Amino acid sequence: TSADDYVTVEWDTPGSASVSLVAINRCGEPECGMSITLLASIGDYVWLDDAPLDGGQDAGEVGKAGVKVELYDDQDNLVGTQYTGASGNYLFERLQPGWYHLVFYRPSEYVFTLQDQGDDALDSDADAILGQTVPTELTPGEHDMTWDAGLWRLPGGGLGGYKFWDLNVSGT
Repeated sequence: TSADDYVTVEWDTPGSASVSLVAINRCGEPECGMSITLLASIGDYVWLDDAPLDGGQDAGEVGKAGVKVELYDDQDNLVGTQYTGASGNYLFERLQPGWYHLVFYRPSEYVFTLQDQGDDALDSDADAILGQTVPTELTPGEHDMTWDAGLWRLPGGGLGGYKFWDLNVSGT
């Protein structure tokens, strides 16, 4: 590069920038331009809820490893699959800005805790029956680490035979 070369960045909208490269005699003209859209990410945590079905992360509750999490776009196309790590965390990175939803898959001996029971950063976002979240819009450059799922271990260790956990207290 020479002393005459330089880069300018102008922010067009939050998360999107226009970049001008001035490189004399390198692209045939005095200025070359491009547009950059910042990518987004979404993720957070799957934890074991000590307080039966309270839906919130409390002190001392630990993450659950090996839980399958899928990410879908606004056309219900599968974008990616992750499994929670040893501490219960997961992350989907390098996403185009847009609308997405998550689906958590619970192990058979667990049920999901109650959904949306408090602080968005600390409550379970998974639907108690399907494990699906509501759609959310990721904006350019957004790093949304508030999408959690709480699990509670069923008494007796699982579903089968005549034992069941009556989540809606219907008696059936």
